[in-house]
Amino acid sequence: MNINSISVWSENNEFKGINLKKTPLDCYCVSVSCRNLVAFYSSTFTIEDDLTTSCQIFICHLSNMGEIATLQPSNADLHIIDHLEWNPSGLLLMAVDTFGKYGVWNCDSGCINQWGLLYAGKLHSNNDRVIAINWLPEKLNVALRFEPDSSEMNLNEMFPVIDGDFTLHNIAGLPVSGFCALSEAGKFTITYQGEVNENAATLTRYVCRDSIFAGDIAIKRDGSIVIVCCKDSDVNFPIDIIHLTVIENDKPVIDIASYSKIYIEGGTNISNTRLISRSDGMFDLLVGVVDGNKQGTSLQLWTCATKSFKLDPIFLEEGDMEEPETFDVSKWELIHSIRTESPVSCVSASNLPVVYSLGPGYPSSFILIALSDGRNKLLLKDSLEEVAFIEISPNGKLNSGAPLIKKAKFEETNVIRAVDFSSLACAAVLIDGLCNVYHLNLTVNRPSTLTRMLEFAMYTGNDVTDVLLLDNLQSDPERILQLFLEGFNRHPNDLQTLMWSRYLSVCSGLIRVGRNLVRIAEQHFTMVLEWIAMFLKSLARSTNMGERTPGERLSHIVARNATADLDKAMMALEAKEFVIDAHTLQSLQQLIQWVCDLCLYIVSAVPVPLGGATKPGSGLLRDVYILNLLRELLVVIRVWGVFKSNCLPVFTASSDSLDVLSLLFKLVTNLWACAKSGDAIDDSLIEECYYLSNQVMPPILNELVPRERGSSRCFVRMGRRHPPPYSWYPVDVIRRTHLGKNPPHELKQCLVCGSVSITGTSEAPTKTVRAKLWDRRWDFNCLCLGQWIKLQNKPVS
Repeated sequence: MNINSISVWSENNEFKGINLKKTPLDCYCVSVSCRNLVAFYSSTFTIEDDLTTSCQIFICHLSNMGEIATLQPSNADLHIIDHLEWNPSGLLLMAVDTFGKYGVWNCDSGCINQWGLLYAGKLHSNNDRVIAINWLPEKLNVALRFEPDSSEMNLNEMFPVIDGDFTLHNIAGLPVSGFCALSEAGKFTITYQGEVNENAATLTRYVCRDSIFAGDIAIKRDGSIVIVCCKDSDVNFPIDIIHLTVIENDKPVIDIASYSKIYIEGGTNISNTRLISRSDGMFDLLVGVVDGNKQGTSLQLWTCATKSFKLDPIFLEEGDMEEPETFDVSKWELIHSIRTESPVSCVSASNLPVVYSLGPGYPSSFILIALSDGRNKLLLKDSLEEVAFIEISPNGKLNSGAPLIKKAKFEETNVIRAVDFSSLACAAVLIDGLCNVYHLNLTVNRPSTLTRMLEFAMYTGNDVTDVLLLDNLQSDPERILQLFLEGFNRHPNDLQTLMWSRYLSVCSGLIRVGRNLVRIAEQHFTMVLEWIAMFLKSLARSTNMGERTPGERLSHIVARNATADLDKAMMALEAKEFVIDAHTLQSLQQLIQWVCDLCLYIVSAVPVPLGGATKPGSGLLRDVYILNLLRELLVVIRVWGVFKSNCLPVFTASSDSLDVLSLLFKLVTNLWACAKSGDAIDDSLIEECYYLSNQVMPPILNELVPRERGSSRCFVRMGRRHPPPYSWYPVDVIRRTHLGKNPPHELKQCLVCGSVSITGTSEAPTKTVRAKLWDRRWDFNCLCLGQWIKLQNKPVS
């Protein structure tokens, strides 16, 4: 694995009301969430007006870093941000300033450019600076397993749940949401959200009597906390390793479980300390030691080994013939050490949990170090062996490959100040002293490894953008898609049903990488039809307590009954289970209309000239599952039309007496029979489809599927205000209603597929509870499971 592509935000000093200003304390931080949201901050980038000077936290998505959202830390009375960290679920963002004040924001509206302050406070009363922070675990970790013979494993075997416990629990025994912090005065604090309608609660304990120069915090699988404390930069002072546990009685108490020390060998000063996670759930310690001549840094990797010692016979009583007692003692040992040409600026390590790693070809075991001479090295966790490097020249250009012999004069502002890996360890985000943000993609050489990463993201629910942006995946997405489909089909049917929505999302991303517009449109048809079908089937209510739900019985009856007569298929169904009140049916008319429009569009795709499958939707003519799903929905729509005729779809037909639903059901049934038997579509069926398209006007493609967004790799300087390159889409993708040229409502757009929807839930009097549930279902995600961004102005066509 090496670095294969680099994206940089271009420098541009044309700002309106935005100035670069040096502050007494330069702070840089960046954090990437499991949803691939990037949050970064620089104290040198401030917004000045006549009265105040304020800083901003910038948030963007990894797939489109040109669209930036801003968050105002001043809402929580924060000034110079020192730490940024996402919670394990990627829904909460925590920021801590240099005075020990903190704020936690959540994306309450579902748009990444709208954040609300959840709670804020102060960690310490004497304005001590925070050295390290970390979120408490909120869920059981799922590990990634790499083995040569793992092709026949199911998902539960490939991705085992790591046994462990949580640090704090609520009354119901579930893990609480909170974070822990270590101050320079040696005070350790756990801040967590209390019970309902209560403010944040805190637990404190002093773990060191002296002031702390550097440190780090990590949480083990059993819920215990590991703290590293450096009392001074001088190597003559030992590094303290403290293990803490939280005892939950009537009131939680922090207790010190063990205490150990590390004495550094060689060098004069300590520059960096970082806890590195291992595959067995333990942690190694990476220490940067500066030599006396200030020309380089020695990186030392320490590990904690457990050794057994027997009691010395001198302590035994005279005449005691028993074997001396054995004691297990944990001892820190130096296992690897390398030397760099210049001091280390910052260090980051990938945190992807892996059970078995098979070497440098797998994206789990990497450390990225930034040096003060502009070089950034990618190292292996286990041996500190250099895998790849990237160098930033004084003119801002990036070079990767073999080290350069001749070094140019380097500016201090080009030094990387903060770096963080993505959740799947396939990308890294860096920020330098000039507020330039760098996006690094790492190459995964094995197609089987790429497939395993996609399956892991599907199993855990993580965003797959960092995997989809890999250049070797974009060079051959069809092969990766085929391997992903083969792996998914090997799993049990129950597990496939459970992971079906995430499976469609990953497939949609792989197809979109291939840039085949026909397949992209067909995948959009499939996803929207799946979601609408699941929602409409869930409206039915069972009249008896059988093993099958009404939706399952509907699928069984329609699949077994091959009749092309819609009325006969409706009579075979127990219609009492699908009786719904008239107001609900009327509010769902737009969803019903879209299903029938899609059915008509697919039927019109049959008479393609010369038999070429070039029209979007023609690939679905051989999909047995989609055609049968359309038959099921047409039967349900016919049943609902008996109770409420206004809910039926509206067509532009040549005759008012034409029964379009019956004709559609007949043609779709015949197409389903041909696809099921594997026979070719005969000429008589093609003529019937062609004749129907002349009787009924089929919908246009833009009313069924959004236009694809342009290239997502547009990079700008942070804080640049300009309208993003949206494409105008006049239909609400959620409610299936036309928005018009000047919609009165606020709009939001998907960052993945470009679909547009109205922000929030409509409070129209015609909206019923079930229709509002459909709207609320997509508050935080699009139908393609992409994330929303609120439009500040009208989209540009």
